[in-house]
Amino acid sequence: MSDLISRDAAKNYIDSQKGRPFIGCTIGEAMKIMLDEVPSAEPEERTAKVIKHKYEITVKDNFFHAFGGTELLCENCKKKVLADDDYCSHCGAKLIWGEEND
Repeated sequence: MSDLISRDAAKNYIDSQKGRPFIGCTIGEAMKIMLDEVPSAEPEERTAKVIKHKYEITVKDNFFHAFGGTELLCENCKKKVLADDDYCSHCGAKLIWGEEND
């Protein structure tokens, strides 16, 4: 199963299950049962554009050559994403790939 769930919703659901009897199964099995019961998040609810962030690294005293580059960032959480990913690995937002913007 590879659907998206909200981490906060999962924590709240697990907290609400305190005292629920899980007879004859391990803690890991009980966790799997509970996670399967957490409603999945619709990808349309969390979408983010991929944005390009230009950076430049400079080094003092010309010890190394300075260089520049580009990072691909999720617009939602501003963290790096890999090219061609469908979802942000940090916040779970569905990534919308568009025209390159310089």
